[in-house]
Amino acid sequence: MKILKQILDFYINGSIHVAVAVFSFVQITKMSLNISSNIEIDFFIFFATIFGYNLLKYVEVFWNRIFTIKNKYSIVLVSLIAFFGMLYCFFSLEKAIQVSFLKIGFVVLLYPYLRKFAFLKMLTVAFCITYITAFIPEINYKSNWIFMFQRFLIVFCLLIPLEICDLESDSQTIKTLPKIIGVQNLKILGYLLLVGCCCLNFYFLQSNFETDLVIAIVIAIAIFFSNENRNSYYTSFWVESIPIFWYFLYLFTK
Repeated sequence: MKILKQILDFYINGSIHVAVAVFSFVQITKMSLNISSNIEIDFFIFFATIFGYNLLKYVEVFWNRIFTIKNKYSIVLVSLIAFFGMLYCFFSLEKAIQVSFLKIGFVVLLYPYLRKFAFLKMLTVAFCITYITAFIPEINYKSNWIFMFQRFLIVFCLLIPLEICDLESDSQTIKTLPKIIGVQNLKILGYLLLVGCCCLNFYFLQSNFETDLVIAIVIAIAIFFSNENRNSYYTSFWVESIPIFWYFLYLFTK
């Protein structure tokens, strides 16, 4: 049991789980919009997510000399593998796609400064994930802006449980959204945005409505049961598993 927990912790702390979730978002985009597969883009996004998340997650503790290679060698190893995998895939991409990734990479580097502002923190993360998983995969196609807006709302709603559960661990100097408008008001906002997502699908996208409705309900349940006393696995594993569950739901219903 202890070994299984160590494997799970490595899988989560090494940002592999969130990379699988982002990868799943990309597959959902391709299946929803009937976009042909591009394995270089898929795996660049997967490796870049691991490297980027680990960079943002551990840069502060590394800077303060809390993080050492000795006590986090597995994280360093998986980050290095992801970095070289990312580089390999990057040079296989078209120039226009390379430029798009470099643009969003610049925004990601600004995140440590933007996260100090309540609205900008969630908006920046939702924008980056939407750009990577909904805009770039269809960059050579006619962009579906309604689909991208729906993806933005979905990602924003998925971040709500994370924001609520991180209330205790967030620095007092960071004014997060639940601190400013309150937990209950943030939950209500999430429910309203999810209703908006379903309406967008029903009236404009008109595809996979039942599947998207199920996911909206799952996210609403995740938001409802969110509180600052939840176990860390609630968000870091279960909530972040929702895009993966969504992808498998698409596979079984297609």
